[in-house]
Amino acid sequence: MVDPVPEEEKTGAEPGDSGGDEAAASVPPDAQGAQEPAASSASASAAVPRKAEVPCAAAEGGRREQSPLLHLDLFNFDCPEAEGSRYVLTSPRSLEACARCAVKPVELLPRALADLVREAPGRSMRVATGLYEAYEAERRAKLQQCRAERERIMREEKRRLFTPLGPAAAAAAAAAREEREAARRRQRQYERSEERRRELAERQGLLRRERAERTAREDRLRKLQQEQNLKQREEGLQEGRERAEQIRRERAQRAARAKQRQEGQLQREKRELSRAERARHEALLQGRARQQRQEREGLRNSLEASLGRAQENYEHLVEQRTRELRERARREELQGRRAKEAAERKEREHQAHLEALARAGERRLQHATQVAEEAVQQKARRVGQSRLEKERAQRANKEKVERDEDCRRRELLQAIGRKLERSEQLSRERRSALESARSTARASFHVREKVREETNTRSFDRMVREAQLHASLDRK
Repeated sequence: MVDPVPEEEKTGAEPGDSGGDEAAASVPPDAQGAQEPAASSASASAAVPRKAEVPCAAAEGGRREQSPLLHLDLFNFDCPEAEGSRYVLTSPRSLEACARCAVKPVELLPRALADLVREAPGRSMRVATGLYEAYEAERRAKLQQCRAERERIMREEKRRLFTPLGPAAAAAAAAAREEREAARRRQRQYERSEERRRELAERQGLLRRERAERTAREDRLRKLQQEQNLKQREEGLQEGRERAEQIRRERAQRAARAKQRQEGQLQREKRELSRAERARHEALLQGRARQQRQEREGLRNSLEASLGRAQENYEHLVEQRTRELRERARREELQGRRAKEAAERKEREHQAHLEALARAGERRLQHATQVAEEAVQQKARRVGQSRLEKERAQRANKEKVERDEDCRRRELLQAIGRKLERSEQLSRERRSALESARSTARASFHVREKVREETNTRSFDRMVREAQLHASLDRK
């Protein structure tokens, strides 16, 4: 990916940049057209150090010349061919875009996660991963911004190419060249500072490695000393354990001999105790046998005595039971007679009660029959009386209705008479009103005729004089 070089850069290249022309001349004719932009960019950035020099066979002279500077822009600076280069960018447009965006080219390089972990050994992998993601996001944003600025620069250059050259255009082109030169100078200063920083970092790394080696040697010596001390301590502990083991064995032997003596003494004591125990046990057995014989004899005597007492008690109980049975039989017989007498008495009382109930039922039946007959007769009397009362009420109602009809008929006749009188009075009033209206009409007719006659006889002058006369009379 190579930036196209405008015509003004080709024409505005300095005469002293002969390295680019020689490099272009050393390219074969079939690839010369493809190498022209690279040669022009190399001539424009002649002050920028080159990455590496590789031999190139010339077609005519066969001599080995240095290849032109590797063209690195914002699109191929991270390609495999750019690995090992001293510079990040060599394209003038890319450098100018970075300068306009205030972005250092080294900030566009991708970094590995292992580098972040190595720089901060105390951080965890999660923190290192977060830092890596943040760095990558910021790097991509800066790269996108620089690429957009580079596209803007290319559009400006194309616009200048297709715009007729004039004093203003020449001044703008000169200003643009000055800006590019200033950007290249800033880039060279930055790269020199980067070289110094790398050298300082290398020296610091060398010092750190020496310090680490010295620390490692000291650690190894300290470890050897500790191992020797540990070995001596283990040997001392082994000797102590051996002495303790020997003392323990001697003590165990003495304890075993003492234990054997104690066991012999205990066995003798046990034999003596067993003989004494057997003698005591035999004496106890003999005493227990005598005691058992005495207990059996006493038990036999007590059983015989208790058997005699039990026989006597049994005979006494049998006699008492016999007397009780006789007494109970006598009481039961007496109770049977009493119950029979009570049953007979209850039967007689029940029979008498039934007879009394039968007589009372007959009396109640007779009384009920009599009461029913009286009720029927009384009801018949009430029915007759109610019928008579209804007949009287019907006659009274009929008479009342007839009287009401007569009254209504008389009132109707009176109302008709009043209406006739009223109609006659109204007709008379109408006739009188008609006569009065006619007389009024005749009077008004005469008045109107009289007024008409007077109006016809009066003149305007007469009316004026009458008005003046009335006015003078009013003033007086």
